[in-house]
Amino acid sequence: MTSSRLRLDKLSWVDGLQALPAALQQAGYHEAWATQLTAPLANIPTNLMHQALLKQTRDPSPANLLGRVFALSNWAPLEGTLSEHLLQILQQAGVIRERQGLHASTVDLAPADGLYLASDRAWGPHHGPDSVYPPGLDSYAMCRWTPHWKVGSALDLGTGSGIQALVTAGNAEHIEAFDINPRALTFASFSAHLNSKVAVFQRSDLYQAAQGKKYDLIVSNPPWVPAPEDIELYRGGGGSGEILSQRICRGLNQHLNPGGRAALYLEYPQFRGQHLFERVRQWLGPGPWGLALIHRRHYTTLEYVAGHTSPHLRADLDFESWMESYEANAIEGVSASLLLIERSHHDWQLERDGVFPHTYHGPTIQAWLDNPGTEVGTYQTQTRLHWPDGPFADVIQTNPP
Repeated sequence: MTSSRLRLDKLSWVDGLQALPAALQQAGYHEAWATQLTAPLANIPTNLMHQALLKQTRDPSPANLLGRVFALSNWAPLEGTLSEHLLQILQQAGVIRERQGLHASTVDLAPADGLYLASDRAWGPHHGPDSVYPPGLDSYAMCRWTPHWKVGSALDLGTGSGIQALVTAGNAEHIEAFDINPRALTFASFSAHLNSKVAVFQRSDLYQAAQGKKYDLIVSNPPWVPAPEDIELYRGGGGSGEILSQRICRGLNQHLNPGGRAALYLEYPQFRGQHLFERVRQWLGPGPWGLALIHRRHYTTLEYVAGHTSPHLRADLDFESWMESYEANAIEGVSASLLLIERSHHDWQLERDGVFPHTYHGPTIQAWLDNPGTEVGTYQTQTRLHWPDGPFADVIQTNPP
């Protein structure tokens, strides 16, 4: 018995669960373990990733057993890895099930910055339109690149598992986190309790519950996939992929304090002859605004659509309908990037290519923002994007801070 088809029906808080993070850390199930596990698999196709991860965790070490249960949707024996008392508490909370001496989890518990974030499971057949997105490469890139600024107030829009509220905005004195999906609020609240963090979670359609409020920091990793069909709440961004990104930026003028900052992780469409900065400034309205982009990867439409449709049962039909939608929306490529926005005293913009961060790089990014003329690490402060048919855009520093 290996594969688990469980899906959470009810998640309950039980006193004693506060001991779980320390137990997971002690057993070696932490962010460094996950990084070491996944780093060699960067070029594995999506549809083979689960099998590859199972191969990587064949050694029955405590960390691998916990990883199989809490990250890979598998059954594994946890007696001796976690205490009998903690296993009983996890069963009472609905987090794990036991069968014939084996254990499986109804949720994922993803390690991030010393915390553990609960979500629906990344692997398995029980995804639904209200599924809560497990922290992925986008989630980790955002919380590792964004400086963890110490501010008075912070807001996370579309909090999902709560990773950006609890990690990226975790240094704020007061944290609020909104999501339109009640299931996400259940997971995020559970994660806050689990990690002894304090945040206010509230159901809201973006800024709906923030009327009359302003914040020093607003973060969001919104749904951004340009999709021709209705897909899961955590993924779909409409035909252009920018429906929610645009709404978030339009609200910053009203909800961001002077000198305040916003961080959005996006996979945004590339349109010939127009850069994202131009659209963002139109959405933001009267400034001045400072803008910075850090790119993780640039995709052609063929690469991007193939990656999103290849796991589907009707991959050939999905591929054609997605490509037709991209052509209709004049999308010529997609860039995966972190967008930083500052309510500044004058207009400025910066851009750089980066490599996926395996550790926290906030101080490096802050140094670049403070002194953009200086090379920092392996990054470049000027970027030219190239597509197969030639140069697509040429963006350089403009009035840096």
